[in-house]
Amino acid sequence: MVLTIFCILAVDFPIFPRSLAKCETWGTSLMDLGVGSFTFSHGLVSLRTTRSSWSRLARRTVPLLLLGAVRILLVKRTEYPEHVSEYGVHWNFFITMGLLLPIIELVQRAWPMAPWALVALCASIMHESLLMYTPLGPWSISDVRDPTNWVSLNKEGITSLPGYVCIALLGLDVGRMVFTTTRDRRNVHRSLFVRAVALWALLICLRLVGLQTSRRMANMLYVLWCAAFNVSFLLGFMLLGHRQSDAMSATPPLFESINRHSLVLFLVSNLATGVVNLLVSTMYASVPESMTYLFLYMLAMCGLVPAGLSPAAA
Repeated sequence: MVLTIFCILAVDFPIFPRSLAKCETWGTSLMDLGVGSFTFSHGLVSLRTTRSSWSRLARRTVPLLLLGAVRILLVKRTEYPEHVSEYGVHWNFFITMGLLLPIIELVQRAWPMAPWALVALCASIMHESLLMYTPLGPWSISDVRDPTNWVSLNKEGITSLPGYVCIALLGLDVGRMVFTTTRDRRNVHRSLFVRAVALWALLICLRLVGLQTSRRMANMLYVLWCAAFNVSFLLGFMLLGHRQSDAMSATPPLFESINRHSLVLFLVSNLATGVVNLLVSTMYASVPESMTYLFLYMLAMCGLVPAGLSPAAA
């Protein structure tokens, strides 16, 4: 999360390597992995042993949708530079996340014991088929928009939503396996290893037949890539934790607090990035200026956690 909030602003400065920035339509990069990993993590921790009330779900969903709407209004009012090809004219990642929350909740209510990984893969295959064999794919990445049609103006966000749902479902499936206390840790490690190998193998096979990865459409290859990466890293972290199980925890309190309030910090960092870009010409900043702005930005973001988001305050 620390690297995520850093890259959100750093990418606007010329010192940030362009190879790590988000790809426009096809391909993968470090920042393309960010939103997918965030979505997977959301699914991972969304497992419900009891049903959440609709009011509680609304308290989690409405703020995200409101933030998405406020961000759109601020961007339009301030003429802040935006990439409409990423999500659309009236869409952003906050809206995607706000819609994911009720969708995942409804899926768990409707099919509490469903094989969510299989459901996600089947849904992703259907989504990929629509992108490849119908006009949906070319339409979603074309520059042509009907200014009188809301769907056309926000085609990227609408088209990519099923892909993000699939990523969250894969995370949900892994979460059910990892957080089941009755399972032996070795069996969990073995299951994660099998999943990681299967995901990477399927991804490689699809790449070999000529298919490409697209975060913009959240197609099947993007879903597999994000899931394979996160499952592999989760397995590595669990093996490391198992190996060091007798050692004392050395996680810095700052990191623990950031992890506990990751969504809030992610939202605040997005707002702070917009403020910095309004006040500073980031594209023309020199190296010393860029480093200074980034240092102050990270100091403010990390200082926000103990100041207002500490466990005691929460």
